[in-house]
Amino acid sequence: MLEMKLVLAAIVAKYNLELADNKPIKPVRNGIVITPSNGIPLVMTGLR
Repeated sequence: MLEMKLVLAAIVAKYNLELADNKPIKPVRNGIVITPSNGIPLVMTGLR
């Protein structure tokens, strides 16, 4: 889990990301947390 967080932090720090489409994201309850129903598709738009 720690490795996944480190990789995600490195990607977010290095690249500009935008939503792939402008459709609303439907939240669903997953236990005690709320998550997106089908993930969040992103597109890399460039380097920071």
